[in-house]
Amino acid sequence: MTAFFGLSDAQFDRIASGSGRVPLRPAWQMAARIRNVADPRLERLLLIGILAIIAMVIGTVQWLG
Repeated sequence: MTAFFGLSDAQFDRIASGSGRVPLRPAWQMAARIRNVADPRLERLLLIGILAIIAMVIGTVQWLG
């Protein structure tokens, strides 16, 4: 797989690594992870969006409390 997609070992490990609960990832999840490694901007935008939402929730709670 690394040769076909031109991935480094570190990138492949990032894509394929599972967890204790889910040792094998479903195909749709693997495809999404391959796209994120190929173009990590979307992954970063998602992370920034989640952090912004968390900051807004914390700010709202502090403002109301």
